[in-house]
Amino acid sequence: RAGYAMTRAIELAGLSPTDIDHINAHATGTTVGDVAESVAINNALGTHMPAVYAPKAALGHSVGAVGAVESILT
Repeated sequence: RAGYAMTRAIELAGLSPTDIDHINAHATGTTVGDVAESVAINNALGTHMPAVYAPKAALGHSVGAVGAVESILT
């Protein structure tokens, strides 16, 4: 099921979906990937929808530097 890993991570962290206030989405701009990710987020969080940030959509995928770039932006 889409979102199962997110749901389990939230549970194992001792949190509930309403504790999540920000999502840094992978969101590379591909139709299949972005739809799958949004379905997974919706399945994991239900009606609670935090802010979703997608830096790759604005900046492109910086490959090896993506972790550093996203840590600065978030």
